[in-house]
Amino acid sequence: MSRDAGIGAVMGRFPKIRPALSPKEEAVHATLMKRNRERLTLFTRVSDFLESWMHRRVSKGTQLPPGHHLLEIGAGTLNHIPYEPAEVVYDVVEPSTNMYDDKTGHDRVRAFYANTGDIDNAQRYDRIITIAALEHMTDLPANVAKSGLLLNDGGVFRAGIPSEGGLIWGLSWRLIGLDLFIRTRHNWAEHMRHEHVNTASEIISVVEYFFDRVTVRRFPLPFHHLSFYAAIDARQPNRERCAAYLDQWQVQPSKQAD
Repeated sequence: MSRDAGIGAVMGRFPKIRPALSPKEEAVHATLMKRNRERLTLFTRVSDFLESWMHRRVSKGTQLPPGHHLLEIGAGTLNHIPYEPAEVVYDVVEPSTNMYDDKTGHDRVRAFYANTGDIDNAQRYDRIITIAALEHMTDLPANVAKSGLLLNDGGVFRAGIPSEGGLIWGLSWRLIGLDLFIRTRHNWAEHMRHEHVNTASEIISVVEYFFDRVTVRRFPLPFHHLSFYAAIDARQPNRERCAAYLDQWQVQPSKQAD
């Protein structure tokens, strides 16, 4: 299969439909997601330690002035803010206000947006980052394309993602699921299928479609199946391609990515 045919097949999967939860799991979904992000169990605390690699990677070696403009997409509980200099002008995209409304770091955020579509196209950022969020997006391409348009010349888009679809990652979340089932009799696999709608390979392919210069690093070993996480560094957005995709998307605004 040619590269063009391959990316065409990937892009054709969007927008995706999020798998439904059973009534039992739907009733506890929001609570479980927030508790998982807050790392309240032994397994999730280990996961938090490993995940810190992604936070460090997206903040490392930017060579930008301390007061540069930064947008974080999918900021969750604002747990990345401590990794950034206090002088950074920090904006956030996060649709779930209950994730951050009582969290430390709230006062460091200049502006909160529910989705990237709410940000004026005239806005510009020196750096756009996202940690453990792209795998959740039912219309991933719209968010990546909008990021390309929002970057200043010379800006960088950086993403930390789980190695979804890989062997070691799959084993790790199943261990968390086993712990949850023993304690609560809830099915973590159902929540993962509902939340993680994109694989690592799909995410990388979409970023490569909208950016001309992309590098990927993995942790702890440089192989998809032997890594927990990957870090994407993307520069030189293809603005024409980004704009064309968003023009097509805006024909159906009711399908904005969640």
